[in-house]
Amino acid sequence: MAVLLILCIATAELLAQEMDPLTTLPKIVDTKGTVVNKSVDKAFKKAFPFAKNLKWNYMDKKYLAHFIENDMKHRAIYCLKGYIKYVVSYVE
Repeated sequence: MAVLLILCIATAELLAQEMDPLTTLPKIVDTKGTVVNKSVDKAFKKAFPFAKNLKWNYMDKKYLAHFIENDMKHRAIYCLKGYIKYVVSYVE
């Protein structure tokens, strides 16, 4: 009887778990050679004065910067008015 009770409880717990929905990121369209506006350029140069190999992409009404600074790769998203949304930094 105890074994049956344990099996019922374990089965109920498995059925009660909900799966988290998969979040997909927006598709990035390659638009190399994108020219950014003055607000974004000024904000970027202030935040990352030692950036190297800078490349800009335009995606979903935002600018995506790819660059290297302090021997790390970075990706930064800027809105059209020059405000930074977020930065991701990593080492390969």
